[in-house]
Amino acid sequence: MKNHVLRKVLLALLPALVFTQNYGLMTGNKALGFGFLAIWLVMIWSAWQFTEKNHISERLLRLTELAFFLLPISAVVYTFVLGARVVGHAGSNAEQAGAAIGTAIGGTFVVGLMFVIGLIGGIIMHLITSSYDKKAEASGVNQPETFSNKNGVALSIVGVFLLAIVSGAVASAPTPSSSPSASNTPSATTPEQAQNDAPLLELQTFNFTKSYDFDKVQGAVKNISGQKMEGVQVVASFYDKDDNFIKSDDAMIKYNPILPGQISPFETIGTDNPAIKTASVSFKYIFGGTIPTRDAEPKAKK
Repeated sequence: MKNHVLRKVLLALLPALVFTQNYGLMTGNKALGFGFLAIWLVMIWSAWQFTEKNHISERLLRLTELAFFLLPISAVVYTFVLGARVVGHAGSNAEQAGAAIGTAIGGTFVVGLMFVIGLIGGIIMHLITSSYDKKAEASGVNQPETFSNKNGVALSIVGVFLLAIVSGAVASAPTPSSSPSASNTPSATTPEQAQNDAPLLELQTFNFTKSYDFDKVQGAVKNISGQKMEGVQVVASFYDKDDNFIKSDDAMIKYNPILPGQISPFETIGTDNPAIKTASVSFKYIFGGTIPTRDAEPKAKK
C-alpha cells in the first residue's frame, strides 16, 4: 500500500490507548468512548503525511513513549479532581477531613502505580522508537515538510490535554440532575430536610439476624428518584429492649450507582452485643446527608 494507510490506522491504536488512559485519569473516566475515538484520529493525523514506514512507526511509537511518561502527571491531576469532588460532597468538617485524607492515601497509591507503569513503559518504548529512528535515517527518504509532520508530536499532546479539559468541564457543568438544588446531590439533603423531602428510595425487604456473635442486616432497596444515585450507604441501627440506641453499622449497597427503578441488595455485618434486641435501617450518601426513604419497616426484632 503506497502510503501505508493500514499501518498508520492500526499503529495509531497504540498511542491512542495509552493517551486515553491519561485522558481517563484527567477527566475521572468521563466519556471514554468519545475520548478514545478523538485521540485515535489525532494520532492518525500526526503521521498521516509520512510516506515511509519507518518514519510512520517512529512517529507513532514516539507518541506512545510520551504518553507513558505522562501517566504520573495525569494521575496527580486525577487525585486533585477526585479530591475536590469528594470533599465538595462531604457535609461536616470531620467528613471533609476524612475525605481529604482518604483521597490523599488513594491518590498516592494511584500516582505510584502510574509512575512505575509510565516509567517502565516509557523506557521500553524509547528503546523501540530509537531503533526505528535509526532505520528512518538510514532509509534516506525525505518526508514532506507539512504542518503535521513538523508539529504533530507537540500538537497531539496539546490536543489530548485540551480534549480532557473540555470534556471535564462539560461533564462537571450543572445539569437538572446534578445541580446543587437537585435532590440526589449529597450535600443538598440533611437529616432535617429528609422528613419534608419527597422519598428517593423505597425499602423493599429488611431482615435482622444474629449468628455466631455477629449481627447481620439484609434487604433490598429501590431507587424511585427517577435519577441515577451514587455513593448510597445503608445504615443499620441497633437498640435494646427499651428502645435505647446501642450502635450502628453501615455499608455500601451492592449497586453503585443504583439506576432509576433498580432494586439493589444490601447487607451489613457487625459484632454482636447481647443487649441488642431490635434493628432499623436508613440510607445516606457516603459523604452527605440522610436520604429520604419511604415504606421503611419498623424495627425488626430478633
